[in-house]
Amino acid sequence: MSTEKWQATQEIVASALEYRSKFDLPQWKKFIAENIRSSPSEQIAHKCPITSRNFFKPRGYAGDAIVLDLLYGIELDKYGVDKLGYDACEVYRHNCAQPAARAVRFRRKLLAEYIDAACEQRIGMASVLSVACGHLRETVWSESLRKRNFETFVALDQDEGSLKVVARDYGDLGITTVKNSVLDLLKARSGIEGQTFDLVYAAGLYDYLDNDVAKSLTALLFGKLRQDGKLLIANFLPGIPDVGYMEAYMDWWLIYRSAEELLACAPENSNARTFTDPDMNIVFMEMTKTPG
Repeated sequence: MSTEKWQATQEIVASALEYRSKFDLPQWKKFIAENIRSSPSEQIAHKCPITSRNFFKPRGYAGDAIVLDLLYGIELDKYGVDKLGYDACEVYRHNCAQPAARAVRFRRKLLAEYIDAACEQRIGMASVLSVACGHLRETVWSESLRKRNFETFVALDQDEGSLKVVARDYGDLGITTVKNSVLDLLKARSGIEGQTFDLVYAAGLYDYLDNDVAKSLTALLFGKLRQDGKLLIANFLPGIPDVGYMEAYMDWWLIYRSAEELLACAPENSNARTFTDPDMNIVFMEMTKTPG
């Protein structure tokens, strides 16, 4: 990207964050409606397929699995990135280089590491559950999944389109797809009642859950762990550099939590600990099922 174009795009991101800091939520939404919508800066931003897809929400919500594929750099020709004009490609590359995008890619590799660790601990007998699995792209980074070094792997999501991709790309590895929602899980009608797991993880789900639902779901998922099993949950941290741009230009509104706020969602006996990605954009909470 040319220096001029990079600076122009960076200024859009920085100014959005600056304006967001000046207003409370109703004022911020009013400012967006009156100053961002249909503005020249929005027209520039929407040249990026990540930004435009989040904004127009073809699957009914922002941050869908195709958005993640775009951030990962997967199947870009299928999504038409190779046919974008020069300006659009430059904005896309800029957005992929931002801290939030780097954090999402870090999260993907971390999930693969957790899967491999669980499978190595119980060779050939591990059982794993991915909640709100998306396209399950961590599979690419997991040696255990590629070698089918597990007993059961359940990929659960409410988006049928995402599950079709999982079945198409990874079904031959022995991964089982289950179409169900958080509500189905909480009402014990998800189809996985009675199953227990060595690893349960939810990568992007908690960014959309209020505190009451988050606490109830965490308790339920923790209860599904086997002895010494682990539950891993991720949540974007408050105040990330991209938050203004995400809300103003992508219409992407997440529920952000600090490490302390995420810990408040954990059961008392969960031995919970937290850590972050290198850019400190995402907080991870790990819980381990121990005796007693």
